Amino acid sequence: MKQTKNIILAFILLFSIGSFVGCSNSDDIPEQDDKTTECDLRGTIVGLDCVGQSLGIMDSKGHFYFIETDRTGDFSKYKEGDSICFSYVDCDDCIRTFNTQNIINTPALPIDLTCINDCGCTNNDCKGVTEVRQLQKDSLRDNLMNVIDIKQNGNSLTIKIAFSGCDDKIDPSLFVAQDLKVMSPTPWYNCEVKTNRIQLCQAYFTREICFDLTPLTRKYSDFNMNFHTQSGIKTIHIKR
Repeated sequence: MKQTKNIILAFILLFSIGSFVGCSNSDDIPEQDDKTTECDLRGTIVGLDCVGQSLGIMDSKGHFYFIETDRTGDFSKYKEGDSICFSYVDCDDCIRTFNTQNIINTPALPIDLTCINDCGCTNNDCKGVTEVRQLQKDSLRDNLMNVIDIKQNGNSLTIKIAFSGCDDKIDPSLFVAQDLKVMSPTPWYNCEVKTNRIQLCQAYFTREICFDLTPLTRKYSDFNMNFHTQSGIKTIHIKR
């Protein structure tokens, strides 16, 4: 009798464990960011004053998004005015929308953010450089871009610029002039990123622009580039 009772208790315990494991399916596991997700939308980080100084996204069509869930864990790395690429899925549990008090009460859609990045350049995006004998010594400096960061990727150069204006739809050019006065085995170039579009608004933007350095790398295996900006000179060494 005692042996039979032990067998029954063991069966009940085994059934309970199996039921617990069976209930712990993938639906109970929080969704994680899929780093292979493609960021297929373009936008700008904007302030949503209606939710207490929170940041959100305005896409290229003027639609606003409130980040209900950040599956990427990267949204906090960006600041207001940054140009980004992103993707999202609808927030099924969200039944609310927010009004952006500072932009004519446009509703902001709550979303789950699945992808965000700096819209890395491809070879097709890269503009050509403009070689000149010397940089223009004009007194108008408003069209000179402020360079935040410079990165080489093969024969291309990605430059992150900051500027004030009404929007980020600018088309800057990179002007380079070889400095023949520098006595060095490594050539030096003086460089400026400029735009001929003057904007009167004071909104702050950042953007990454890609330039093709092939005409320069064909001449020299390595060289230096001095970027003249509104905040001083930034230098990068280029190596083929």
